[in-house]
Amino acid sequence: MTFDSNAGRLVVGLFVTLSLFLITRWLKRVASRLPQSSSSPPSQSSVPGEALLVYIRLSDDEFGTTEERDRVHLLEDDLRELVAGVPGADVDGHEFGEGFGTIYIYGPSADQLFDALAPTLLAIEVPRGSSVTRRYGAPGARYDRIPLGETSTSAVHPS
Repeated sequence: MTFDSNAGRLVVGLFVTLSLFLITRWLKRVASRLPQSSSSPPSQSSVPGEALLVYIRLSDDEFGTTEERDRVHLLEDDLRELVAGVPGADVDGHEFGEGFGTIYIYGPSADQLFDALAPTLLAIEVPRGSSVTRRYGAPGARYDRIPLGETSTSAVHPS
């Protein structure tokens, strides 16, 4: 059986189109499973209300050490477990840069978030310059800053 050149081109075109479609679907599935990049802040579009922003000072003016980043990740996990008991609250991720590890927590009330997390946040040993900010609305809204663990160590762990 022989194909004319038009039929051959049609088969190749269909094969290429199907292959591109399947590759695109696979890439979308893989991308949806990747962790959020720490080079940009998490999106707030799906989380309304107020915020608690936890700033952990790092040992340099950039991204800190691997150990410091690991400790911020562990703190984020601890805070995620605690915030699970606050209706409408969510730990939305973190970022590293400019000498801080920042954890983003959103919910209907910054005060309610702080009350739920204060025992942990106030008990951790963190470097001087670390803080938590209660933001009462969208970026630019009224806020207050609470210093954390005014020690000179660079460790981030519960006391």
